[in-house]
Amino acid sequence: MERDDLVIETFFDSDKTAPLVVLNSYMKNGEIVKAELDKITSIEANLIVISNLHWDDDLTPWPIPPISRHDTPCQGKAEQYLDHLIKKLLPSIEEKAGLRPRKKILAGYSLGGLFAIYAGFKTNYFDSLVSASGSLWYPSFLDYAKENPLRPTVKSIYLSLGDREKHSKNKILQPVEDNTLELHRLLTERGIETILQMNAGNHFVDEEKRMAKGIAWALNN
Repeated sequence: MERDDLVIETFFDSDKTAPLVVLNSYMKNGEIVKAELDKITSIEANLIVISNLHWDDDLTPWPIPPISRHDTPCQGKAEQYLDHLIKKLLPSIEEKAGLRPRKKILAGYSLGGLFAIYAGFKTNYFDSLVSASGSLWYPSFLDYAKENPLRPTVKSIYLSLGDREKHSKNKILQPVEDNTLELHRLLTERGIETILQMNAGNHFVDEEKRMAKGIAWALNN
């Protein structure tokens, strides 16, 4: 997979060994996330924010039909995008910037959060995963998580959700809270340091703040 369409924002610290945070974002909002992160933690980190993704395709683990009348199918190309991310994009950025991260964190919101968890089953590249309001309603994903082991490099996982998200009018989205609770239980039973934080509001409230909270937790754990 060759990708010259991605938008990359980088926020590098003077410490080349500081934790590397990789955030897949729906929009170019790196400066907002960085500002929110700086409000709640002083821990040094090197942040890479990737946007202009094929959102419904790059971040989904397998194809599904449209979830609403006005939606498009999800192509399920997460494995191809992940392969590009860990074999080409990130190694190139790390080499050019001279980064030698002592810890690597993969973060995302919504489908980006789903992708972060999925990556934990597929690669040893990351030590910590952050899924803020993750799309854990995704059909068959909970079954996949139950049937497959996480990679041994994954030491901690942050999950969050809005307390109104389960009240979506779309029946496909309504299991999101039950699935998130079940995944939290499953990961805890497997001995992974895991936290689930509930936030006030639906899926579209305080995206950057929720994202920053998750990243700050991962930096501290």
